[in-house]
Amino acid sequence: SILFLEGSAGIGKTVLLEEAGEMAQEHGVFFPPIVDFYDTEMHAHFALEARIAQGLDQEGKFFQAYWVARERMGRTLMRGAKSLKEQEKHLWDVFLEGYKSVVKKQRVLLRFDTAELLEYEQDSQEVKVDCEVPTQDAPSWEWLLERIGELENTAILIAARPTPAGLLRRGLVEKHGEHVLPLEISKFSLVETESYFKSTEFGSEVVDESPEMMAKVHLLSDGQPILIALALDWLSRGSWERYIYPARLEEMRAMQAKAQQEEQDKQQGEAWQKWMEARRNFKIALVENIRTLDHKGLDMAAKYAALARKGCSAELLSLLMDISSEEADRLVGELLSLSFVKPPRGDRELFFLHDE
Repeated sequence: SILFLEGSAGIGKTVLLEEAGEMAQEHGVFFPPIVDFYDTEMHAHFALEARIAQGLDQEGKFFQAYWVARERMGRTLMRGAKSLKEQEKHLWDVFLEGYKSVVKKQRVLLRFDTAELLEYEQDSQEVKVDCEVPTQDAPSWEWLLERIGELENTAILIAARPTPAGLLRRGLVEKHGEHVLPLEISKFSLVETESYFKSTEFGSEVVDESPEMMAKVHLLSDGQPILIALALDWLSRGSWERYIYPARLEEMRAMQAKAQQEEQDKQQGEAWQKWMEARRNFKIALVENIRTLDHKGLDMAAKYAALARKGCSAELLSLLMDISSEEADRLVGELLSLSFVKPPRGDRELFFLHDE
């Protein structure tokens, strides 16, 4: 079975994948780490298969033949003994043997994140025909469409942002039919925002002492979980309250209602512009607080991590900031406590900043 989770940036897709792992553990289902396609190495299906094999078989009991075949593959290609296609097929067959050995003993949950990045930008069909340019997608794209159907006793969760063409979602449905369940993830309601606040001790205090503050955060974030989480981060550090939109809650609700009416009427007039500006200032205020993270170099660590588009690590921070490995480890630990930092996946220990 394949569950395709689709939602905008910061809506909580990754959190759902993590919670699915917790549920799997409760039910005795084996779940390797999430594969995040934000890491471009995972766009190659060889790396994708290796990551899954490592996650499923850390003791090396079931995939020994796969690792041997993978090592031999490079040497065989150099000698020209077999074509790349033949080698790929052989490696997949050996991988599948190891995989079947695992799922005979235990059901498996595979989780994939940021899958929209596998849908590479394409020229128009007319340009591709005129210039004789073939359609090109990430190799892992074909893996998801063609090979996951051969994985027995496995539940698969794929999280992605919507794309204009929706090719991955459509391709999965066309290939796997009723085995695919598309699910659209919506934004938080006011009640859900309140529940999120109450899930932490500090957030509960905010709801009890200043429910207006929680409601303002909900309005200005438009119910986007990543913005709500970041606002709560800054509130808990006492560094953001001065930025909250100064209007009273009733005025904000009235402004939002007028803006929504103008949008429905396709006018986008003064009220709509004013409301969009308020929400934009809210986002700017949230991001600007990164500059206030001056606690022993945390602000600079966040900036360098933002520049490392292909992932950051303690080792890289140590080199960029000219600090000791111990200091870099400390900074990474503090960064990972922030809601806009995506934790490492797999064995490469790379973390990313959420691009929303």
